[in-house]
Amino acid sequence: MKNIYTLLFYIFTLSFHVAYLNGVEKGHFFFSQEMIFSYIKNYSAEERKEILKDFEAVKKRCTPLHEITPLQNPLYLATAGIPGTKKSTILESFMKRYVLDSNITYLDPDQRGLKFMSSTYYGKSLSTLSLSQRENYLKTIQNAYEKWRDASNYITFLLLENAFQKRQNIAHGTTSTAEYVPALFSKLKKSGYEIILLLCSCKPHLREDAIEYRNHTQQFYQLSPEDASLKKSLFPKRMKDYLRYADSLYLYWSNSLFEKEQLTAKLSKGKIKIYDLSSYNNFTQQFDADKEKEDPSWNELLKIYQEI
Repeated sequence: MKNIYTLLFYIFTLSFHVAYLNGVEKGHFFFSQEMIFSYIKNYSAEERKEILKDFEAVKKRCTPLHEITPLQNPLYLATAGIPGTKKSTILESFMKRYVLDSNITYLDPDQRGLKFMSSTYYGKSLSTLSLSQRENYLKTIQNAYEKWRDASNYITFLLLENAFQKRQNIAHGTTSTAEYVPALFSKLKKSGYEIILLLCSCKPHLREDAIEYRNHTQQFYQLSPEDASLKKSLFPKRMKDYLRYADSLYLYWSNSLFEKEQLTAKLSKGKIKIYDLSSYNNFTQQFDADKEKEDPSWNELLKIYQEI
């Protein structure tokens, strides 16, 4: 009986997934639908039921209240960088500066996903009863993150896909280092999207401090400093894709957790405008320090970009 119930709910979840994206022409998805649905394949039927509740909650908080007329040249604004480089702060500061808070779909699997998932992340793993049964709070929030991060990815990707289909302006909190990134950027360009990327960097010790501060002081676990260190070469490895597809790239450097980040340079149409030479040099030197030996240096990439 339990297996039958699970199968029925699997079918219901898939039907919900397909219905939400109803009307999309075959082959015109921005993300693989198999990839999106794979994020919830390991959850039980009861857990999926709660995830669908959280889907509605995140949708309500992160998408415009009113239906937006499809835009001719919508905006895709996204961060890019290693974990711990103040990406969320930089993204929200940029949105505030350019008054992008309204009429934009703002999504992030952690800051705009998990934080609004009251039925699962908070309701199941961080409820008062759950916390009372565990002595190590940091371990508890780490377990909660690891349990529901896939669900937050499912919700985020599904909402992103819908926003792309409706040609909405989008702000995306992300590292922009995943394997799907080049294909996504290519599809966005072909669909007429303007792509603006905020490239974020800082010294390794500040990345570690930022992650420790978030985990221990803010008590919102996302990953350990050790996990972040393993991903340090992914950002340089994607740089050629950023330079190839983005209409504008803003380079940010941070010197400390509580000082305002520095806009070091802007790249657009094969040209570069440097705003602060010292922080720009810090950015490029850190880029070369993080990259793997076989990957091109910053100056090599910049030369190619300027010759486009």
